[in-house]
Amino acid sequence: MQSVVRRPRVFISSTINDFQDLRSSLPYWLDQSGYDVQLSEYTDFDRRPEDDVFDACFNNIRTADHYILLVGERRGSWFGENDGVTVTRQEFRVAKEAATAGETRITVFVRSRTDTALRQWDEGGRPSGNFSAVQDPGFTADFLTEIRGPEPDSIAARWIYSFEDFRDIIDGLRVVLRVDTNLERRLAQRNLLDELLYNISLFVTRSEHDVIHNNYSFATREREQVKISSEDVPGVTRISAKILGRLGTLVFSRPRRVLRHGCVRDAISKGLFLTYDPSSQGLQPTVEHEALVALYDDILGFEEYRGYRGFDDIDQYFIQVGRAANQGKLGSETEVDSEKLALLIGLHDRMDDVFKGLVEMALWLVQSVDSPEVSRRPLSPIEGMSEQTQAETVSLGELRWALEHRVFPFGETLTPGIREIAREAEMSWVERLRANIPAEYMNDDQLRELVSEVADKLTIENFPGAQPITRRALRHD
Repeated sequence: MQSVVRRPRVFISSTINDFQDLRSSLPYWLDQSGYDVQLSEYTDFDRRPEDDVFDACFNNIRTADHYILLVGERRGSWFGENDGVTVTRQEFRVAKEAATAGETRITVFVRSRTDTALRQWDEGGRPSGNFSAVQDPGFTADFLTEIRGPEPDSIAARWIYSFEDFRDIIDGLRVVLRVDTNLERRLAQRNLLDELLYNISLFVTRSEHDVIHNNYSFATREREQVKISSEDVPGVTRISAKILGRLGTLVFSRPRRVLRHGCVRDAISKGLFLTYDPSSQGLQPTVEHEALVALYDDILGFEEYRGYRGFDDIDQYFIQVGRAANQGKLGSETEVDSEKLALLIGLHDRMDDVFKGLVEMALWLVQSVDSPEVSRRPLSPIEGMSEQTQAETVSLGELRWALEHRVFPFGETLTPGIREIAREAEMSWVERLRANIPAEYMNDDQLRELVSEVADKLTIENFPGAQPITRRALRHD
């Protein structure tokens, strides 16, 4: 049977005039943050049959994890008028008793203009300013004194937040409630951490001295000394027998099982680590989100890489040459197949990317580092190939820009690079024609007009999406 986790409960009392406006936003924000919200002005909270409305209200305060009080301009209705106790004041006293017993936590906000007006109240208990904005200044001032405690400057005094609008309340609650107590978010983070730790466990073993070590780390130093030239592929690469013997152990150092990535995928798809940018009114990636995306790509890439069917032959090849190297049968240096060596080194690099990514995200989730760092090895161990691949790869940002501006091949606009190529070609053609056609037969304007017509034709033939853009227009923009 699946267990049900109880959401932390928040009870809200208020004496502010515009609480009706806040009612639609504050409870919603708290609910989205993972809390079960109850309001003093509502009567639909949990209630036993034998309880009246006040008893039900007070009992729910006693069982709440957090009690939030918003002090504003109103006094509120009386609970015991002869004793000078309002319903809100009695709710606070019940919450105070529960807080003393360690059953709830109290957070108080006072509206800044109310606090400013009450500070003008003189020591003799007489008003020294205009208190039209406060319904009962004497009562509210006395209530705040009770809230702060008998010794306002002592360590035990209760902190009161000042607010002007909804944003100030939210900023205060982010600190007090630690919004990460959102159960759905915490559950997702916990599942993510468990998945990361499981994957990390596939990379490490314990030695006889209870020392945890990375299965492939002993080959990393030797890997750094291997250089594979693009001129040697296909062909052979000469490396020392010692390095070859260590690299051969990579055959046995792969993770023992398939890496899990379901929680990583869900955290990305649900935007667990995205942040909202008010200026653009959109979601923006964070360092953590980008690190998680990189890790997801690396896990998929690694599993695809080691699933290459040709690795069976590669494994047998390096088991044999590695054994021969360790037995001293190959001399100080030997020649190995460059393509097989590149695939083996590539497997090491993909493992290294995944392992480092797993560790960085796990360190961040257990709060050992401020943010994860992404450090990835080249896509190919063959010199120059990674740079060439990177130069040919279109980034997601570039694709989005091209789509937004309808740049060919996604629209009719030529990129600046294509325009520059056309300009250079046109200038070259004009110079060649000028050198071969006598000036009395054709002047520069006629040459440029002829070249422009040819350029138009070539542009339309080679870039059909750019047909509406004439060469002449491109020449003058």
